[in-house]
Amino acid sequence: MARVSLPIQSEAARGKLGSKVYIAWRGLETVRIKVAPTQPRTSRQLDVRNILTGVIREYGNLTDGNVADWKTYATLIKKTDSLGQQYTPTAANMYLSLNYFRAEFGASSSTTPPVTAVAASIKTLTLTGGVNAGDLKIDWVLRGTGSASDWIWIELAGPFTSKQRVSSSSQYRYNSKVAGNLTTKTITGLTASGNYWVRVRYIDQYGQQSLKQTKKGTAHV
Repeated sequence: MARVSLPIQSEAARGKLGSKVYIAWRGLETVRIKVAPTQPRTSRQLDVRNILTGVIREYGNLTDGNVADWKTYATLIKKTDSLGQQYTPTAANMYLSLNYFRAEFGASSSTTPPVTAVAASIKTLTLTGGVNAGDLKIDWVLRGTGSASDWIWIELAGPFTSKQRVSSSSQYRYNSKVAGNLTTKTITGLTASGNYWVRVRYIDQYGQQSLKQTKKGTAHV
């Protein structure tokens, strides 16, 4: 049952009420649909969970000096949440975020944060149909100089029947990664004439990420 303050106007509700959950989030009163948690079942989901579990345990074993370094690093980072509000992440957030990607790239975790900013970012994206049915060709222009030691991370949402459908952040799924000095990738085996959203970002060898660029396109008929 939801518990409220000032019940006539329900200015501060907490808990479950029917199919909704009322919570305070970053100083805002919010409501969301109640969802039942699910256990990951695909091999990709299990791999991600295993990486995250390992990195979280590593953070708990850091020295006080290492944690202090990550706290200082975190103060330099500004992120934007789903409501458009800027916030500063925690040291644990940054350690987990960067070392998760290091693990994805086959590198061991770093106990210290990077000392240089990410060298490149995605300036523009172009999506076209490839050669065969179900192809979607992605071309991008880099801002900065891409390195073969870094990565381009590609996520996909769809297919959608409507060209006007706008994807939400939760609908994107990892598709592939290519070396950071490359500027093109063709995704194959998609639904022919299906409408997709593509999200691309540059990630350096230290796990630092550029801002994401998104674009919608249609797979080759």
